[in-house]
Amino acid sequence: YSITAQSTFNDLQDLREQILRVKDTEDVPMILVGNKCDLEDERVVGKDQGVNLAKNFDCAFLESSAKAKINVNEIFYDLV
Repeated sequence: YSITAQSTFNDLQDLREQILRVKDTEDVPMILVGNKCDLEDERVVGKDQGVNLAKNFDCAFLESSAKAKINVNEIFYDLV
């Protein structure tokens, strides 16, 4: 999700449910990623919201910035 767009965060529960339904299992590797962390001054989704949702999903959480190359590799390392 984008930390600068609340709607992207709001859609995560439905998106996760769709993935689990298609995979037909609860055991799907996932990492919750808040992207665009380089745009802190435009943040509308708090880091605590991401942390709490990741706990609810029982998955890891990272914030990243593709533009600034922050935590991009770590996302894939953690997933694998």
